[in-house]
Amino acid sequence: AQPPNCNFGEVFMPSKYRRGVCCVRGLAYLLGLILCFAVVPFSSAQMLGFSTELLTLTSAETGNSSTAGRTTHLPLVLTAGSTELAPLCRFGVNAISTDTGINLSQLRIGWYQNYTTALYPSRPNGAEFAQTIRLSQTPTSYLYRPGRAEIIQIANTNPGSMWLIGNEPDRRGFQDDIEPHVYAAVYHELYHLIKQADPTAMILAGSIVQATEIRIRYLDMVLNSYRQAYGHPMPVDAWSIHGFILNEVSCDRNPDPDHLGCSGADIPPGIDDPVGLVLDPIDTPPHDWVDRNDDFEIFVENIVRFRNWMAQNGYRNTPLFLSEYGVLMPSDRFKQFTPDRVNSFMNRTFDYLLTAADPMIGLPSDGNRLVQRLSWYSTTDQEFNGYLFTREGQLSPMGENYRAYTAKIQGYTDFSVTSIRTDPPMLLAESGPVTVTLQVTIGNSGNLLNPSRGVARIFNGNPQNNGIQIGSDRPIALAGCGQTQSIEVVWENVEPDNYELYVVIEPEAGTQDTDNTNNISSIQLFPVTSQTWLPTVHR
Repeated sequence: AQPPNCNFGEVFMPSKYRRGVCCVRGLAYLLGLILCFAVVPFSSAQMLGFSTELLTLTSAETGNSSTAGRTTHLPLVLTAGSTELAPLCRFGVNAISTDTGINLSQLRIGWYQNYTTALYPSRPNGAEFAQTIRLSQTPTSYLYRPGRAEIIQIANTNPGSMWLIGNEPDRRGFQDDIEPHVYAAVYHELYHLIKQADPTAMILAGSIVQATEIRIRYLDMVLNSYRQAYGHPMPVDAWSIHGFILNEVSCDRNPDPDHLGCSGADIPPGIDDPVGLVLDPIDTPPHDWVDRNDDFEIFVENIVRFRNWMAQNGYRNTPLFLSEYGVLMPSDRFKQFTPDRVNSFMNRTFDYLLTAADPMIGLPSDGNRLVQRLSWYSTTDQEFNGYLFTREGQLSPMGENYRAYTAKIQGYTDFSVTSIRTDPPMLLAESGPVTVTLQVTIGNSGNLLNPSRGVARIFNGNPQNNGIQIGSDRPIALAGCGQTQSIEVVWENVEPDNYELYVVIEPEAGTQDTDNTNNISSIQLFPVTSQTWLPTVHR
């Protein structure tokens, strides 16, 4: 349902970002303040009643921030004018389902979404399409769209696809608006439904408006509900968050409605706090909270907070996608948000997202980067700022900036040995010969969407000092952004002794690996006289 109009003379805010209840408090508001500035865009065409036809694109192929000081930055590889226009896995855009005739290939994106699902999605220049299942809560249960049969058909037709389970379930009144325990239940059903149809599917959880403390609490409640209901941690292939910077004040429980505006992201369903993040304690001109919509320090703080939360909850080895972010405040209403200002925020955040890494909380298979993929809002939604294309399909100033930024990026591969394990983990001295299974995880922290190829070899002893290969070459094919591949080699008749086992990655001819030092790793395997098994304790 559409929220009621907020029409005060010449001051009119489109329904996408109006608050459901509009209250005028004081003459100053009537003279030009935007009272009902929405929290979060109605990004989904389905929520607006728009057409849900397939996106037509021009294509050749129709917490805790306490660790912030520990964050490092990896080299940003740019060229003066690279002719390498291969798609980049880290870059994406948030499209609108009514887009037609826009050429996304020139942006070098590696993925995109349009807040719906598609049986035959367009893949401009090979870009991946992220399927999005929309959710809603009923008095006694939940609903999702599309239905089970269509989801199964899409999963079967598009193996290996990304699936976003919901869009901003933490947004009251707009978007999916689901209490934590309900999200846990619908996520459980959809996760297993999709995985049964396509075991290779990547299921993304979360997609909260912003990674503030109160919204982290929402996800804590989701995880607790899931564990209580199903007896184990929630399985997540990747976490998804949005990166907006918005006020969090309850419109229903506002402690000071005469001075504290409830414009922004409201409070997540299932939480009764009156306020969360308050950017402007007194919502009066010049509306500082609006001006902080591109606050870089808050943006970074939220990213670090979420990665800390992931590590604390056992998801450190899980990718993080920033699946929607940008500058929402439209320049025709907020003159300070010029294209130059938006582009400055875009460039600064791109620089950060490509390089920010932390050895304690980052993704090991991606050079310990904090974020694996980003997606800029939006392609053509001119009710907000940051749109990359005009309605006629031409690049906007922001689109020109996006294209210029990605055009300078050099594509590269960086294979690494992420982990080595043996089963058994040690040899019992008096057991005699045993069979050892070697389990190796290979990662690629490069930036290319198309897979890079090579082989992995396992040796008993240093291969540079007459080490003997165990088993045969194992082919690897990995896209960048921290994608991993597991290989397994069985080593038979292993006598109890001291061994040093090496894993070596050799890229195929023509593939230049930017860092060969992480292409080799080793593990010790040694005998023990006795062993004791301790219980595994989950918190």
